[in-house]
Amino acid sequence: MADIFPSVLIFSSSSKRIFSSIPVIFASSLSHDALSTALEIEHTKLMHVIGLRDDMNEFFHVHPQPTSTPGMFTVDHIFPNPGRYKLWSQVTKDNTTHTFGHPEMGVEGTGETYKKDVSFGRNVIIGNYQVALTLNEPADKGVEENLTFDIRTLVGQNVQVEPYLGADMHVVVIKDDLKRFIHAHPEENGHMMLQEENMHIVQIAHAHGGEETPAVLGTDDRIQFHIIFPEAGVYKTFAQFRPKGISLPPDDALTASFWI
Repeated sequence: MADIFPSVLIFSSSSKRIFSSIPVIFASSLSHDALSTALEIEHTKLMHVIGLRDDMNEFFHVHPQPTSTPGMFTVDHIFPNPGRYKLWSQVTKDNTTHTFGHPEMGVEGTGETYKKDVSFGRNVIIGNYQVALTLNEPADKGVEENLTFDIRTLVGQNVQVEPYLGADMHVVVIKDDLKRFIHAHPEENGHMMLQEENMHIVQIAHAHGGEETPAVLGTDDRIQFHIIFPEAGVYKTFAQFRPKGISLPPDDALTASFWI
């Protein structure tokens, strides 16, 4: 299967090295040129690329676009801080989403390269909003667990969301050894999730939340996911959403992160 899907994630910049705070262009090349015409749009995009530094910080979610070269997708990106990063690319074909884990890569530059702070707080501040996560703890591996997110203003008023990439919320769950990856979406009705962990390992590649406050939980417009953790361990969850009427570019979102 992997030989007909993205088999190489290529990074190009003005030099062979990648530096933080300097724009780079990275491209995903399909190993069969004709395959790009068979890809299906999934949540408004043909391809999703998600990245994370190895300390579980510096999360990002971008969308390479097709170029005039058949099978080639590119996107501009700036790594804000140096360190070692892991990336995953996702494409959909025949109604199945395929996820490709790419080898870790180094980003050079000044500044802190690693700071892993694990906290199991269940309410975080993101700008002018607070997000609360509720779940039964400890979660069990191999069992469907309910993750419920409640978004409020800083004074506890309910916040409605607008679609972000065709969904109320996107949730990415990554194990802290970077070996398990889940990308989930709620459905439009009932907030039921679609979990994707159809993983292919790519062999060739080249070069958060804020402070805690007491949770204010209500019952309106909470967003629920059913997640199956494939193995025991520590995970970090990244919940992306757009409060209704927020002034952000259409492909951008706020991100609340939680350790589980």
